[in-house]
Amino acid sequence: MDRLAELGAGTAAYSQPAQPEASGSSESFMSDFFSEVGIVKAKMSKIRTNINLIEQKHSQAITAISAGKSGDDSHDLEKLMDEVQQNSVEIRTKLKQMDKDNKQYLQTGDASSSESRIRINMHGTLTRKFVDLMSNYQEVQTKYKNKYKERVERQYKIVNPSASADEVERALENPNNIFADQIKSAG
Repeated sequence: MDRLAELGAGTAAYSQPAQPEASGSSESFMSDFFSEVGIVKAKMSKIRTNINLIEQKHSQAITAISAGKSGDDSHDLEKLMDEVQQNSVEIRTKLKQMDKDNKQYLQTGDASSSESRIRINMHGTLTRKFVDLMSNYQEVQTKYKNKYKERVERQYKIVNPSASADEVERALENPNNIFADQIKSAG
């Protein structure tokens, strides 16, 4: 078969629109898959937005002067962290289901088909992005946990300048009693 001659004549198979090789159920399967991908991407975007808001709220809570403002920020932080947790559980569940569906698809379909490669690559990409996103969230949490610890240490040292390292450590374990204990011992 002379493909060059067909191409030159304009009658080659290339000049006709490609017909999908997949059956109707396969098209539905891919449509469902991309629907799930869209849901996962939307939830990951929401987590990303919440991580940025959490970072802002942490900064505000650390620099807050009044207890009321700090309490409001803490409440907002808890809501945002709960939402991140809920979305991450849902994403993890969807990614596991996608992996299970992909394995099932490979057993019943053509493992070398473009659909299977698309599904596997998309799942891998989403999984990597999710892991990176959750690592970022963990870094934000660790960063601000350390800043809160430093703040409490400074406050305790202001109230009790002669405090030993053990006293500061005990105060950090139960930050609600830091100033109450100091007031009782001073009074």
